[in-house]
Amino acid sequence: MKKIINSLLLIPLFMVIGYSQSLLAKTQSIELNAGWNLIALAVEPVDTSSNEIFKSIDDAFVSVWGFDEINRDWNTFPQPLVGASEVSSLEVGKGYWVNVTRSSTLIIESTQELAFGQLDLYPGWNLVGFTTEQAVNYKNILSGVPYSQVWGFNTVANQFE
Repeated sequence: MKKIINSLLLIPLFMVIGYSQSLLAKTQSIELNAGWNLIALAVEPVDTSSNEIFKSIDDAFVSVWGFDEINRDWNTFPQPLVGASEVSSLEVGKGYWVNVTRSSTLIIESTQELAFGQLDLYPGWNLVGFTTEQAVNYKNILSGVPYSQVWGFNTVANQFE
């Protein structure tokens, strides 16, 4: 299994990001620390439902939050906030906040490796994720695209960067 580096961007802009994940393994392991973790999927899950994805860490799993860039609101799982939608499934290219009670390893199983793709971004903040086998400077990914800010979350230091 190859080492995978998760990078997530909160990007206030309008653009399309292309991503390549054709070299990634069919199984993704995401190390989660106790508390909040910002994650992204690197493989297309066999079953994209939130119930199935978090089943392997059910004893530590508290919730997952996603951001709907079109409607400009937060979605949650398992219990939606009043007026919020449920994160019923997870998508490649999106970023998600996952809360767990203890350190855990989330295993995502897939039947296929991903090919090239793109993400539609909308005016304002976008919670997106891209996954690479090597660290990549965000300026290289966003080269030629107008943006005003890029934020990431360092789960080891438990802080935004």
